[in-house]
Amino acid sequence: MLALLLPATASALCSTADAAFKALVRHVERAGGFVGPISLSESSEGLRGLFVTEAVAAGEPLCGVPRSCVLHATAGDDLKAHERLMLQLLEARSAGDHALYLPTMPERIPLLRDWTAPQLERLQSASLLASVDSQRAWAERTLALVAERAPETTPDDLEWAERVVRSRSLATASADGEPTLQLVPIFDMCNHVATPAGAEHAPHVLVMADGVVVLCAQHDLAPGDEVRFSYRDESEGNSALLLDYGFAVPPPEHLAGAERLREERAHAAFLAYAEEEAAAIVESEV
Repeated sequence: MLALLLPATASALCSTADAAFKALVRHVERAGGFVGPISLSESSEGLRGLFVTEAVAAGEPLCGVPRSCVLHATAGDDLKAHERLMLQLLEARSAGDHALYLPTMPERIPLLRDWTAPQLERLQSASLLASVDSQRAWAERTLALVAERAPETTPDDLEWAERVVRSRSLATASADGEPTLQLVPIFDMCNHVATPAGAEHAPHVLVMADGVVVLCAQHDLAPGDEVRFSYRDESEGNSALLLDYGFAVPPPEHLAGAERLREERAHAAFLAYAEEEAAAIVESEV
């Protein structure tokens, strides 16, 4: 992941993000939740994320967000969970609900399906190109279906809602075990870290009987450490990250041979795309 902002713009946005985070924390606490020793800051990679301000042991709660602050959906009414969550998100945006949470969501979420044909060719992966085509067709069907239930919503807002749900929702289960998708404030400020398959760590998300969603430390954290968790299983690699989150990471050290080459190629293609996007931003502001 790269910061694609000019220094002056980035500084202004950081200040705005800090204020929005503090307001969101106060909102969660007033609603009966709790926020522990965490703050919003910038990593050495230039990414905004959550950091602990004091030592935290593995398994200890970092924050708990009550159900009233969360957007959540299960399947029903002939709609899948992600479609119902999109509708909830769009309704909240239109009605001005969750007014302290929604502004913390990005307006623009670039995904692999946005890449041009020459950019996609750098991946040198027929299977990944097929996945891109499949996702484009899937997204088109999903947007059309949701548009039928929300006919006054603009195409841009529909696209935004699909990308937010795809890249920021948590897959959990309700108290009765029903699969649930949730958009949880503060949680979705955590950045990704690759977790080796089979690695032992404490669960990072707990859903309590009263619906409170609790973010826990997966391992011991020292003051200043960043709170990260794996967005996808490491075995899925950069293909899954590019498709659903729009970024790629360097391959883990243990990978070798064709697998390593595939991951390196995906990461290099992402870096080239990010540089081109940054150049386009600069050119548009000249």
